[in-house]
Amino acid sequence: MAEFLNKKIETLLNSSVNSKNIAEKLVEYIDDFGNFTWNDLLEEPVPVNVLSELKKIVLNKISENNNSYPASIINLFLSKQLFSYNDISKCEVPDRFIKSLKKYKSQQLEQGDIPTSIPEGYTEVYFWGTLTTGKSCALGAILNTARQYKFIDIIKDNKKGNKNFGTRYFNQLIDIFYPNEDGIVFLPPPSPIHLTQYFTFALDDRKIAFIDLSGEIFMAIYNEQTRTGNEKLDPKREATLSNLKNILKSKNRKIHFFFIEYVEDNVSLKDYSQVKYLKMAAQYFQNDKIFYNTTDLIYVVITKSDLIGLTGNINNYIEKYLYSYYRDFMLVLEDLCRKNDININNKCKPYIEHFSIGEVCFNRLCEFDRKCSKKIIEELIKRIPATVEKKNFIYYIKKILKS
Repeated sequence: MAEFLNKKIETLLNSSVNSKNIAEKLVEYIDDFGNFTWNDLLEEPVPVNVLSELKKIVLNKISENNNSYPASIINLFLSKQLFSYNDISKCEVPDRFIKSLKKYKSQQLEQGDIPTSIPEGYTEVYFWGTLTTGKSCALGAILNTARQYKFIDIIKDNKKGNKNFGTRYFNQLIDIFYPNEDGIVFLPPPSPIHLTQYFTFALDDRKIAFIDLSGEIFMAIYNEQTRTGNEKLDPKREATLSNLKNILKSKNRKIHFFFIEYVEDNVSLKDYSQVKYLKMAAQYFQNDKIFYNTTDLIYVVITKSDLIGLTGNINNYIEKYLYSYYRDFMLVLEDLCRKNDININNKCKPYIEHFSIGEVCFNRLCEFDRKCSKKIIEELIKRIPATVEKKNFIYYIKKILKS
């Protein structure tokens, strides 16, 4: 890599372009094409005039969007003295984020085995989403908020022979969303795309299993729908689809949340992967019995809704957005709702919600806002019937203490 990078820099220096153009080209190589990393570049003896231009370009990007670079890369810039904390503050980055940046540590999640079935007696809540939707962060935020308001009791489903199907993973997610003294949480990187996890708990007398479906499911569906002739599906992705079907065959009642990342209008959606994956998913859902007669509710949730920039009720805007950019997907969900008596109280149409975990800076620092998480919890409590079981004296003491 060092030899390749040296040749690139040497070629640029020997060309007739000035230091600004050289810097722009180097940023393009890293940010747009991934030819090498920022760490690779900053390890090399880059001329001072080029470094000065690199500093201007990077700080300008941060000024325009403080999520241009993740916290780990910002700390790399600082450690390599490309710029200072004072430079960052001039980019209008709030002090609370700069203060937390100094304490930032990357969060890693330990995942368990992939489940082949869900235990009986639970309402299964499925969370669907492609890699960038923020689905796992939403899960962590919801569960942490449920615990914060004392709605939740963890059910340790440790019957003989059971493996760890996600208990450790979800507990780590919950712990991540306890803010530090500045009200900031450190978000984890995207989860591995090939591992589905589930977690059982009681939510205010309701036995629930959260299933965090792997992002690879959408890739597997896309490959399944677009393969031609005798072309075979990748064995791992074929196993992913087979596993999904097996899980969905349970007799438990089911709720499905589809998380869709909000993308600002000035970003081209034509070739955006989320669009093509959801379009193929719509075709797949039409042709395959993914939603059996055990499905009660379907929600479509726009994530990162704080980027919309509107105040007050934004539901009309979100509905218009979904039916503009994801029309095929939304119409198929409507059709499935009608045919399977899903969302009867919403005229057999998907419920539409928006979700935000709060203001995010440098992709990993978040000023956690529980408002949307609490709304999802209230929806679950409202829609899922309480488990009927014999209540003893200890139960009522716990209820009094919770209240």
